[in-house]
Formats: sequence, structure tokens, C-alpha cells
Amino acid sequence: MATPDLKRAFRGVDPTQVDEVFRALAQQNSSLEQSIDERNRTIERDLAAANEELRRATKIGAKIDAETLALEERLDKARRNLDDISGFLYTVRILANGFDLGDLSVARSRVASDRANNTASVAELIED
Repeated sequence: MATPDLKRAFRGVDPTQVDEVFRALAQQNSSLEQSIDERNRTIERDLAAANEELRRATKIGAKIDAETLALEERLDKARRNLDDISGFLYTVRILANGFDLGDLSVARSRVASDRANNTASVAELIED
């Protein structure tokens, strides 16, 4: 039997094309790695900035806490002073036994005139 003339065919791919595809993939991979590196640097910068802001906020928070404590102490002292003044006024009212001291300006003028009279009295005593 005679063999017919059959074409020879090779199966597979062209090695040059395979090399080109691998070069393109390697270049794409390199580009992606650079992009990832840049994103990582950006994230690290943002994280450092956020940490710095957190440190600043913590310092500000500590200052606010200290100021709040100082204000609370001043408020407490003011309340104690108010209690002392209220007690003093209560004592004055008890001692005055209902005596109407009137307007504060009237009381001031009475004190001023009493001082003037006492000063005049003392001056008279010294002269005699």
C-alpha cells in the first residue's frame, strides 16, 4: 500500500509568542508591585499622620481634663464660700432679729456716717 502524501503538522505554540506573553505578564506584575508599594507607602504616611493627630488629641484631652478638674475645684470652693456667706447672713438675720437693714446703699451710708462720727469723737478725745 502506498502512503499518501500527508502534511506534517507540529502541535504546540510558538516559543517566541510564549516568551512575549511571559514578558508582558512580568511587566504587568512589576507594574502592579510598584502600585502596591506606592499604596503601602501612602497608607504608612496616613497612619503616621493619624497617630500624630491621636497624640495631639490625647494631649488636648489631658489638658481639658486638667482644666475641668480645676474648674470643678473652683466651683466647689465657690459653693463652700456661698454656704459660708449664707450661714453668715443667717446669723446676721438672727442677730438683727427681724430688724430691716434696708437697701445696701442705706447700710453703706450708715456705716460711713458712723465711722465719721466715731473718727470725730476720737479726734475730740485726743484734743481734750
